[in-house]
Amino acid sequence: MTFSLDDIPDQTGKVGVVSGGNAGIGYETVKALASKGMKVYMASRNQSKAEAAIKKLVDEVPAAKGRVEFLQLDLTSLKGSHASAEALAAKTDKLSLIVNNAGVMANPYSLTTDGLEIQTATNHFGPFVFTQTLLPLLEKTAQSTNEPVRIVNLSSVAHTMTAFGKPDFRSVKSANATFGPSILGAWRRYGQSKACQILYSIEFNKRYAEKKIYMLSAHPGLIDSGLWVNSPIMSAFLKRTVFLSPAEGALDSLYAATSPEVISKDLRGAYITPIAKVSTPSRNARDPELAKQLWSLSSQLLQEKSGHTS
Repeated sequence: MTFSLDDIPDQTGKVGVVSGGNAGIGYETVKALASKGMKVYMASRNQSKAEAAIKKLVDEVPAAKGRVEFLQLDLTSLKGSHASAEALAAKTDKLSLIVNNAGVMANPYSLTTDGLEIQTATNHFGPFVFTQTLLPLLEKTAQSTNEPVRIVNLSSVAHTMTAFGKPDFRSVKSANATFGPSILGAWRRYGQSKACQILYSIEFNKRYAEKKIYMLSAHPGLIDSGLWVNSPIMSAFLKRTVFLSPAEGALDSLYAATSPEVISKDLRGAYITPIAKVSTPSRNARDPELAKQLWSLSSQLLQEKSGHTS
């Protein structure tokens, strides 16, 4: 299967939000969607970086002028993620797409102000709160337009690192497992956080099977981006061998976000790998009991930190 920017249908009249949209594959995702007519909210922690990215984007694609707007979003804070979703819902009366693109990779062990391991918090719990808070707006949009809406979660082939030990999401304490202080521990925590995005997609689609809301997960490939800041030696090696460009890496997200095949082939819950290929995740990343476990913990945190229920 192939997919290119030319395959993206006209997006005029649609509204979407892309987290981490000011750099890397997030930026390329925003640019492609806006160039096809979508109104896109570029969700980012840093307003000045986002505004500079928007200026650059409009310089590159003048037709996108007025279609891209900054949205403050700090995924390390559950309250902040909830507040950002509420702020977005106050800005627009429709929402056709969420791309949970922002993330961190191989970070040293640390806890957020919510007491959550930084990678799983940023890559899953924050996006979960953001997305579930926006669910009523997604449902409203699907009903009013009579068209399915979509959510795309950025995962990674690193989710296979859960083969070194099955994740445990029965409590915050177990979800905060260090897996050791070494760089291997950092990568295992990253792998766990990316497995979460697949497990979330699986459980979401079970719970909302009757709704016109399609959630997919996507692995963009090995991308030459700022995420490798914690693994400079590995980055230098991969850059000479297998790295894809951010524009190439955005294609799986864009396929999941826009391709008519997602609906016609009913790819609800699919895991997409380069390029536009439906693949099977590793065993632990498709474990139905783990998916339920993760949903329960995520929902508990959502209610505790925001009063919102999923």
